[in-house]
Amino acid sequence: MSLPKSILITSASGKIGRHLVPLLLAQSPQPTLVLPTRNAENLKSALPSISKAEQNVVLPEGSVKDPLWVESLLKDNKVDTVFLCLTGIDEMSTALLCLDAIRRVPTVKNLIYLSSIGDFTSETGFKEAVRTRPIPRQLAKAVVEQRLLHGPFEFKWTVLGPTVFFANDYMQKTNIMAKGELAGLSPHGISRIALSDIAIAARNAMYDTTGTWHRKKVQLGTKKLYTGAEFAEIWSKALGKPVKGVYITPEGAAEAEQLLRRVIPGDAGLDLARSQRLLFESLLASGISMTDAEYQDQIKLLGKEPDRFESWVEETARIWLQE
Repeated sequence: MSLPKSILITSASGKIGRHLVPLLLAQSPQPTLVLPTRNAENLKSALPSISKAEQNVVLPEGSVKDPLWVESLLKDNKVDTVFLCLTGIDEMSTALLCLDAIRRVPTVKNLIYLSSIGDFTSETGFKEAVRTRPIPRQLAKAVVEQRLLHGPFEFKWTVLGPTVFFANDYMQKTNIMAKGELAGLSPHGISRIALSDIAIAARNAMYDTTGTWHRKKVQLGTKKLYTGAEFAEIWSKALGKPVKGVYITPEGAAEAEQLLRRVIPGDAGLDLARSQRLLFESLLASGISMTDAEYQDQIKLLGKEPDRFESWVEETARIWLQE
């Protein structure tokens, strides 16, 4: 299997894309990156590294919801590798149609699909996901994984299953700094993951020439499982002031849904609001973890231990305190 020469990346301006694009542009030889976007100028502003490598970056404007357009991008740019990262109210439909477009283009040899942590491919795992994961976006990913496993695809594929992002704590900045509170905490242990590690995993899966990761899912996250009390303690230590942990309750989950319905307009708001409530309710019931074997697979793909959450908090707190 040869090294990638032309890579299509969806959601390039997203949290993971902002780490993955500069990482790929630092490769030698530099691959061509095809970055579909609704607004090329906005994407250039979001990713300064694009302007430094313009001859190797293609910024077609359109929607990845259009499978004919996606198919034409793959053909016109002789794409051999795809990083498929999707979210939103119509995630399952978009992902399945993208897979159909990809399978029609023989130049594509490798697909990296961004899912979420969990066993969605074994018969037992898929049934358990359907039973215990009512969040539409998570179930969408489970269905897409099943399609990859059983579909008529000739390309190689790898699924990445990250746990909760370190960067999700950015959304709590006001609560943490102004109120001294860290909200939405679970009493159960939760693994976390750095966005930079997800990007490294994606890059390494793309550049693997051994076939080690073909038809495999790699879970991504810290070995340590952090309880709500530990999250609050880590932030308190980094900031040098008390941070109170506010735990999820059934009533709080319902209030969060009502708040999101008010602040996010349209169907997307309704979907996100109920999904957030379902997520909170699931974290009341259980934590998020992986097996020892899954953790070792992650180390093998990353080429290192995943970053420590404590180190990320220390650096983030330092920046916040200087503002």
